[in-house]
Amino acid sequence: MRPRWRCAARPRASSSPRRTDRLVSPAAAALLAGQLALGTFARFLVLSVLYGLVLTLGAIALEDATANPYPAWEDLGRVLLFALAENLGYRQLMHLWRLEGFWQLVRKGEWGAMERKGLSAVPPPAGG
Repeated sequence: MRPRWRCAARPRASSSPRRTDRLVSPAAAALLAGQLALGTFARFLVLSVLYGLVLTLGAIALEDATANPYPAWEDLGRVLLFALAENLGYRQLMHLWRLEGFWQLVRKGEWGAMERKGLSAVPPPAGG
């Protein structure tokens, strides 16, 4: 028995990845369009941050249980603090940087030439 919500004319390709790098999330677009209440948006935002935090903490717990790369409790505490900070600001900052880079690409039409410097010895200071 097929599920009702699937369209028989357009089956979903299981090998294609889902897009997670949208410019504006559907919830934010609905909020800006006035189709979503601010309280609902705030609850959705809190839920999504907590979900990301649970996934990160689960990954840390699995890594700690298998390899134990953190010999002291302070190290594990520091990793947990960074996991919290990632979900409360760093991830959003990364999205802003991506948006800025995309805007520069749209305005200029190209990334520009990247000059390689290589690994060379640092010249000695003059007069020393």
